[in-house]
Amino acid sequence: MNRNRIPSQEDTVMKQNIENRRVSAVIFFFGATFVLALLLIVGMPVPVAAQTTISCANTAAIPNPESATLITDCETLLGLKDTLRGSASLNWSTSRLISQWTGVTVSSSHVTRLRLRSKGLTGSIPAQLGNLSQLRDLDLSYNRLTGTIPTQLGNLSNLERLDLGFNRLTGSIPTQLANLSRLGTLDLASNRLTGSIPTQLANLSRLGTL
Repeated sequence: MNRNRIPSQEDTVMKQNIENRRVSAVIFFFGATFVLALLLIVGMPVPVAAQTTISCANTAAIPNPESATLITDCETLLGLKDTLRGSASLNWSTSRLISQWTGVTVSSSHVTRLRLRSKGLTGSIPAQLGNLSQLRDLDLSYNRLTGTIPTQLGNLSNLERLDLGFNRLTGSIPTQLANLSRLGTLDLASNRLTGSIPTQLANLSRLGTL
């Protein structure tokens, strides 16, 4: 074999193509890195390939597939979990029976109580809590929750007890809370709320503790 063979024109072209592809790959890598860094610096969201939809159907969280309402409640809680907990931890997961979730009580295929008193929550109160239509007891007291009280809590027409005391909530008391006609206890003590108490709350005939 002739080791001193002079490269043909075809060999030269092939070598040049390989070199061009290598240069292109390097340019693409550094270009993509630059764009990603720029997006992070200016605070723009980095695009993702697809959004993950949380589903409780056919999971260990809901053993009875016919409990459509409970599936909805389950998916609502999972969707707001991160906003509510902040830097704390909650064992809410589709791999665990929903009745075993921290603070969650299930009755008649609905979430009826959410009691997370003194759980170290550092997030905010999600507006989606207003979708738990059969909720009767909501206790988020003695945490470090910030932000305002969502007006959507006024949609909880079955609520009998609302305790948001001893947090770091700001803003005013929503007048929509006057829609909670079954409310017997409303505790908003030791927060950083401003403004006056809505006069509409006087129409809550069952309110015994304020």
